[in-house]
Amino acid sequence: FAALVERLQTVATGGEYQLVVDYIGELDNEVRRAVKRVREVKPQGILFLGGSSEDFIESFAEIHIPAVLVTNSAAEFQFKNLSSVTTDDTAAAAVGYLADMGHKKIAVIGGEREYSDTGRLRYAGVLRALTERGITFDADRYYKTAHYSFDEGYTAMAELLRETSEITAVFAMADVMAIGAARAVRDAGKSIPEDISLIGFDGLPICRYGLPHRIVKGHVRAHLCTRSAPWPHIF
Repeated sequence: FAALVERLQTVATGGEYQLVVDYIGELDNEVRRAVKRVREVKPQGILFLGGSSEDFIESFAEIHIPAVLVTNSAAEFQFKNLSSVTTDDTAAAAVGYLADMGHKKIAVIGGEREYSDTGRLRYAGVLRALTERGITFDADRYYKTAHYSFDEGYTAMAELLRETSEITAVFAMADVMAIGAARAVRDAGKSIPEDISLIGFDGLPICRYGLPHRIVKGHVRAHLCTRSAPWPHIF
């Protein structure tokens, strides 16, 4: 989100609009906050960086100015003043790449599936990719919930290494999680990609400077570590 905000600020600076950024917690109701801000600040438009579909269904009808939902799809809501720009999270979950490299014991570090649309859709992509390859995913054992941060990616990875020594690969639903997870792997005395392969999701610029790394072209830029690839990969 920090990279998105930086880019939006750059675009706004070149135009006639002033961008006001309102930071809220990951589990806060962004639409209720927006309703309150519309009354107080009276903006000409709103950009939502992510959010929960339930929040939009419940409260967005109270907002009558143009709005764009970034990262999640607004197609199902049918609000005339709400558009969206999104990634196909289900299609882009890159776990299939790990399975194609021969991994069977794959863990996932991701968001709150019950609340986060992004977490839910990327998890659906994980299940679809593994099912297509005949792999059963044990969520109770191989899924670690974390907020989208370096620290929580580190903590989740450390727990996976303690509790599931058999895993050979990890898919992190965000690059910030993957970066934290990579540090946890190294602190545990293991190597990437020799001991653990790691995929992050988002295409953050910082990942271009971590080694080893590779950018996968397609629906999304994913940063990878694999055990048997002939080229350097991330972290």
